[in-house]
Parts: sequence; structure tokens; C-alpha cells
Amino acid sequence: MTRNEFRNALSARLLTLPMSESTKTLDFYDEMICDRIEDGMTEEAAVAALGDIDKLAREILSQYGSLSAEAANPGVPAASAKTDGNNTSNKNFTGESESDYAKSHAGNDAANNTSSNIDNQTRVQSQSHRDSDRIKSENRLLKILIIFITFPIWITALAIIISLVFALFGIIWSLVVSLIAIVASLLISGVASIGYGVGLFFSPSPLRALFTLGCGLSIFGISLILIPLTGKCVRGAAWLSRKIVSPFGKFRKK
Repeated sequence: MTRNEFRNALSARLLTLPMSESTKTLDFYDEMICDRIEDGMTEEAAVAALGDIDKLAREILSQYGSLSAEAANPGVPAASAKTDGNNTSNKNFTGESESDYAKSHAGNDAANNTSSNIDNQTRVQSQSHRDSDRIKSENRLLKILIIFITFPIWITALAIIISLVFALFGIIWSLVVSLIAIVASLLISGVASIGYGVGLFFSPSPLRALFTLGCGLSIFGISLILIPLTGKCVRGAAWLSRKIVSPFGKFRKK
């Protein structure tokens, strides 16, 4: 049974109650079901936990002193009850009337007590919601106050962190640029030495030409070996830079 079905069925069984009391009772049990759903129960399980709806309705009606003879004894026909009533003596009838009068007063007292309990529970829940909102507001103000008071500390720490990050970037990429410049200078020097050595072959010093040509070829070969290493260094510097920046990117997304 769903929550709405339970409310409609219980409302149909509480027709003898005043409209205001019936509405309070229905709202009370509806809120009880909602609380159990918030605690993790399913809607059907929360309704089933309240027990048999007929028994619940009889208990509510008895508390309000409005339980009729047919509701209290659903298996006894009305005609049988009437016959039994006619067979009683006047003395017994008077005694039963006094007893019914006392029960009526007791039922009214129970109804007033139940209504008072429902009102008290409603006031307690309203006060609880107000206290919760007040606590949340106080916590928010406290956080703002803490941020304002600690502003010089965390702004200084943030400036230090940013300066360290920029310094690390400068060191990494300055090393990369220096390596690129060294490789480029070796490559240019090797090509120039090879050209100069070839030119010396037309001079009267062939040994000098061979030495210059050999040095040029060696420098050129070293530069060719360093080119792939330089590429790996550039890729490594780019990867390291992304790793350094990634925490700031995650913080920005949050």
C-alpha cells in the first residue's frame, strides 16, 4: 500500500471524527511515513510498519471516544445489539447510561490529550527545523569570519606557492632552452668545421685540413646524437609542467 492509498483508506475510517482532528491525525501519520522513507525504508515498508489499518483506526477512534458499537464489534449485527438492549432492565440501563457517560468523558479527555500530543509534536518539529536553520546560518557566518581573519595568512601562502611554481617552471624550461642552444651550436659548428676542412685541402697544409675535417665530423655526429635526447627532454619538461599545473586545474573545477 502506498502512502496516498493509506491516507485515503484511513480517512475513510475516521469519518466520525471532526474534520480538524481527522486532518491532524492524517498529517501526523503521513509525516511519520515520510520520516521512515527518509531513513531508508521503501514507501510500502513504511506503511506496513504502522500495522493493520483497521486496528489502527479503531485505536484512534477509541482514543477520541468516537468508536461506534459497530466499529468496536464488527461481527455483531445491529439488530442483535438492539434486541439485547431491549431485554435489559431499567436498572441496568441506568447503570449502563452512567457508564457510557463516564466513558464519554474519559474518551473526550483522551481525545484532548491526543490532540495536545500531536500539537506538541508539531511544535517540537517546527522548533527543530528552526534550530537547524539557525545553526546552519551561524556556521556560514563563522566560516566567513574565519576566512576574513586568516586572509593575510592564506594569501601569503598562496603567493609563495605561485612564486615557487613559476620558479620551477623557469628552471625546467631554462635547462631545456640551454640544451637546445648547445645542440644547435654544436650542429652549426660541425657543419662550419667540415666546410672549413674541405677548403683547407686546397692549401699547402693537408694534415691541417684532415684534422679540421675530422673535428667537424665529430662535432656534427655528437650534435646528431643529442637531437633525439633534446626531443625527449622537451617532452619530459612538457609532461612535468602538466603535472605541476594539474592540481590547480582540479581546484578550479571544484
